Amino acid sequence: MAVGPGSSSVLVVTSFDDGSLHVDFERRDVTFHLKPLDVSPPEYNMLVLLVRHCGQIVPFEEFEDAIREGAAEAVREGADEELSEQYEVMREMGYLAALHVRELLSRRMGCRPDYSPIEAVRARGFRYPRAKGL
Repeated sequence: MAVGPGSSSVLVVTSFDDGSLHVDFERRDVTFHLKPLDVSPPEYNMLVLLVRHCGQIVPFEEFEDAIREGAAEAVREGADEELSEQYEVMREMGYLAALHVRELLSRRMGCRPDYSPIEAVRARGFRYPRAKGL
């Protein structure tokens, strides 16, 4: 494909894969070490935000927005009443919800309790680090 003056091309990224974590943005599928992860909409939105900014610190405020959007989406999709209430609480909690979602994702990934592949950067936000060699 030739790209030159007067032509335009748009690169559409449809997935993320670092050898451990794979996120398919079109199908909303997540796998970690080839094992499917069943993630809620808030967890998925947080993960997408992290991998789209892989290696960069994402401020807490952006997670709050992503979690709120995911919570609202889950309610629209018909989450049961108890789950809907939990998501409503998450929407109100902001920063604490971001920490909670990080812990949930780490557990779903099968990580040790004292380890998370999602780094907390004190007083700034979270980061999903680039895989070594990438």
